[in-house]
Amino acid sequence: MKMLSEIKELPLEAKCILLLQFIVCVGSFIVIPFLAIYLVEVIRIGIESVGVLFAIKLISQRGFMYFGGVWSDKYGPLPIMLFALLVRILSYLGFLYSTTHLGIFISMVLLGISSALFVPAAKALISEYSTTENAVLLFSVRSAVNNLGVAIGGVVGGFLIDLSAFFVFFVSSAIHVFCIPILVFIYLKRKNVVILDKKHEEKNLLTANIKELLRNRQYVYIGAVYFAFSVIYVQLEMSLPMYASELYSKQAVSMLFVINSVVVLLLQIPINIYLSKRTTFIGVIKVGFLSSSIAFAGLFFSPPLFVFLIMIMIYTIGEITIDPNVDAQVKQSVDGNNLGSAYGLLGIFSLLGSGVGSIAGGYLYGLNTQLLWGACSILSLLTVIFLSLSSRKVVQSTHS
Repeated sequence: MKMLSEIKELPLEAKCILLLQFIVCVGSFIVIPFLAIYLVEVIRIGIESVGVLFAIKLISQRGFMYFGGVWSDKYGPLPIMLFALLVRILSYLGFLYSTTHLGIFISMVLLGISSALFVPAAKALISEYSTTENAVLLFSVRSAVNNLGVAIGGVVGGFLIDLSAFFVFFVSSAIHVFCIPILVFIYLKRKNVVILDKKHEEKNLLTANIKELLRNRQYVYIGAVYFAFSVIYVQLEMSLPMYASELYSKQAVSMLFVINSVVVLLLQIPINIYLSKRTTFIGVIKVGFLSSSIAFAGLFFSPPLFVFLIMIMIYTIGEITIDPNVDAQVKQSVDGNNLGSAYGLLGIFSLLGSGVGSIAGGYLYGLNTQLLWGACSILSLLTVIFLSLSSRKVVQSTHS
């Protein structure tokens, strides 16, 4: 297949980075799906407190992401990724051996910070090997291997949690340690290292980078789009499962996530490759939001279960087209010296969007689910219109 040949043609370093992403996701999701169970059943923390702990993790993860991006720009992505892995291992050891709630709190903060450091640095690193022709392919494969790692990690974690909580944290930590030689190998193989200019020696780099990014109209537009995407995406984690359970059955919730996972794993790469050869990054993002608008409009009419599942498929097509093309557009719009900061600041846009989506979603869901689905459909459509009107001001990439 042509798609496989295009993946084979990627640089060796890029393939190693993708392998690293896969292994990290496997290791992380051995723990993540079962962390709440561990805290409640083993550590004996109340469910309300566990909810607070996960909110703290989200804030530390998204809120510190800009700092991770800036440090990636300043010191290089590989040292930051290595430090992030060490912080994550430390957090797992904290969960395993902490005897106080303060220790668990610190471990949860460290877990969030490790992601805040790793994600923008990893995106900046993979961007160094992207071109106009392969950017969407790289980011799509990255997302696909992440999701595959999530699935495999969850299965392995489910097996290990039945044996002992110790094995969950030990195996996950061992997997993260295994990533260190891969990072060293990438470091030794790298040839096209981005040379940072003198501004990265400034003491106020945090302020300088954010000012430069916010003066970049192209980037601000993409940040606004990512905010809207996060408002919509958080419904997959909150409102859609509740809706499926209340209107259909608890089995429908499982079907929802199975279909979402299958579409992501099977269609993300081919759909993005197909669209990227026919339109721009912005054009593909517009297709994604149009898909989302159609899906939520379908839910507005309280459809039967099989139609609901079709709407979830359409919604997922929006999800898998928006995310990698936003990353590709950022790469196209931002100075290479600021890529880590740019991807990190996207985390702030995402945090704000997720917060608004969670609060507004919960409020509208309580009033009337049709109000929520209608609002999400309209927001998606307005984003399409916004991208169309601003397309003259946003530098768009062309694809062969």
